[in-house]
Amino acid sequence: MKCMPWLEAVDTRYVKFGPDVGQLAKGGVDPVKVVKDFLPLIRHVHLKDWNGGPALGGILSAGRGKVDVPAVFGSLEQSKDMRIIW
Repeated sequence: MKCMPWLEAVDTRYVKFGPDVGQLAKGGVDPVKVVKDFLPLIRHVHLKDWNGGPALGGILSAGRGKVDVPAVFGSLEQSKDMRIIW
């Protein structure tokens, strides 16, 4: 993931992370791994899904596509500082 080195280099007192799990999946990245790896930086999550289709045609409501939504929630339950935008 291209942003990983950048996220690992920022001053986390000032910069946080709000991943879009559907877009992560669409980009070929495991959203569950990203959420677990960057949990201390996450303050909100854009929760949507992706079915493997091209462009906006592949975007779905959470739980209807390829994203392992229960595993994302399982990871997020470990944080007290995040928000979910539906």
